[in-house]
Amino acid sequence: METEELGRALRAATGEVEPRPGFTAGVLRGGRRRLARRRMTVAGGVLVAGALAGGVAFGSWQPGSVQVAAASLLDQPTRGDLAGDDGFLAGAAGAWKSGLDTSPYNVDGMLNDRAGEPHVYWAGNTPDGPAAVLAQAVRLPAGSARTLYGVVGRDPGDGAVKLLDMAHPEAGLADTGAFRFGRDDRTVLAIDQGTPLYLSAKPVFGPDGKARREWRELRVADGVAITTVPEDTGPIDARLINRAPGADAGLRDVVPVSSSGAYLRLPAGQGLPKVPEGLPWRVAGEPFVARVGGARDSGVFEFGQGLASSGLFDQYTAMPFDGSVPWLVVAGLGDGRTALVGEHAHAGSNPSRVYAVLQRADGSVETALAGDPVDPAATLPVRFRLPDGQGWVVAAKGAQLSYRTGETWEGNFTDAALLPDTAVQVQVRLPGQPPVTVDLAK
Repeated sequence: METEELGRALRAATGEVEPRPGFTAGVLRGGRRRLARRRMTVAGGVLVAGALAGGVAFGSWQPGSVQVAAASLLDQPTRGDLAGDDGFLAGAAGAWKSGLDTSPYNVDGMLNDRAGEPHVYWAGNTPDGPAAVLAQAVRLPAGSARTLYGVVGRDPGDGAVKLLDMAHPEAGLADTGAFRFGRDDRTVLAIDQGTPLYLSAKPVFGPDGKARREWRELRVADGVAITTVPEDTGPIDARLINRAPGADAGLRDVVPVSSSGAYLRLPAGQGLPKVPEGLPWRVAGEPFVARVGGARDSGVFEFGQGLASSGLFDQYTAMPFDGSVPWLVVAGLGDGRTALVGEHAHAGSNPSRVYAVLQRADGSVETALAGDPVDPAATLPVRFRLPDGQGWVVAAKGAQLSYRTGETWEGNFTDAALLPDTAVQVQVRLPGQPPVTVDLAK
């Protein structure tokens, strides 16, 4: 995996992470140095620590502050119903030490300069067995002091007690966060933020294409909140926030939630979350762009900006970025407006969906509309009916397209077309295949 590819994956999975300059290339170099003797892929390590958001927003922002600093984890007495179990605490400390030694984040001994002994912040029972949250001070090679923290518990894969997950030491995240671990990563253990905590398993898109979330407040006891998420919760679907959900809440209130399942697979090179690709229409890694109807020079950036301000998307997930748009049709409309019809590949378990951004004649955004989820197996994957009788945008990369409003087939378009609103069928002709007729009206 090269720097550009890793960067795309990083942006797709960790919209709220702001790693230090050069971090991506540095992780790759470190992983290559260690690969021969450790058989360990570390390229995706930073993704686990903040695998929450769907991409990098076009604007920039900084994570909001939290009430509980990571350093304070070292200063507080051990809490939890197993705080008095000396045998379990000793075992957890041993698992922590060996886990740091072999951690995929410990590139060339980066985590070896540790101060003192690890401190158990919390130890107790969870739906997936006994677990503990530990913390320890470390000085990184660049000279900065950090507090490492993570969770030790039983790996459902082999039954061994080990370091299940830890916050990445170099990602610019909030001071403390939460961990998902256990069977299918369904157990959530959140560190007390000093404010109310609310959890949502995943966004749901309604018939209008707008994302919505259901929230529940978590009960904090002994410095942590423990709950479970539904079975269908994807690895980067859940959101944890440290204020009441509402119109004023958003990305700044998101608390990092990392995935033990991803962290434990990093040494085998399997921990990197899959980047949503959408329809496989990219050209040399760049979005495929078709221009129809005498369209002006708008493109992927304007499409993303229009979606970002649309209110259609989950306000707790970063908005689309250029790498999350695999293709775009730019259509010049008869009334002087421009329609930007493209796909946004959601980073999560929700399917990609077709969207349209309508621009006024002066280039400003008039509105954004949601279409259907994308079906990559469809003969005509893109068929979007524009409002105000402005026609249909259709696309099938590599195909010749014709349409009819009555008995006669008209036109011969390549890849994409802007059709009259009265069109009822499209004929799709792919090389070496018989023509296929697709109905437009639903």
